[in-house]
Amino acid sequence: MVFNATGVLPADGLSICFWIGSHGSIRILKWCRIRTGPLRRIEVLLNEREANAFIFRRDFRIVAPINRTFVRSNSGIRVLAPEIVLLYKSKGPTEPKEQQDFSNMVDALDMERRQWLIESISAIDPEHRWLAALRGPHSGQAS
Repeated sequence: MVFNATGVLPADGLSICFWIGSHGSIRILKWCRIRTGPLRRIEVLLNEREANAFIFRRDFRIVAPINRTFVRSNSGIRVLAPEIVLLYKSKGPTEPKEQQDFSNMVDALDMERRQWLIESISAIDPEHRWLAALRGPHSGQAS
């Protein structure tokens, strides 16, 4: 594969949109659309990593042990841990989809994952609307 200057690679029914990081490395493969077949769109996020730590690409102060970065789905696929997904989604807390995902996922967090999410969101926005819900007894409801 060769990426062209526009950031879009058309090739045999596949389009890829990506951004180049500040040091010339690919930071994120944002989406991939397949023009033929049953799978029409897939989103793949490439995350920063250093040794044994996940690094949040929007704020390099936020890290997590690499062994807590992924969990296995019911079908056995390794997926990004729910607290990290929620951290990414916390950028748009008033968006209905992001709020719905927060409400659906937050109660599944164990105390360690919940605390990591509280500390991570607090580092970015100490007044974030999800923090009260994360700290409170009815955690699925944001104010």
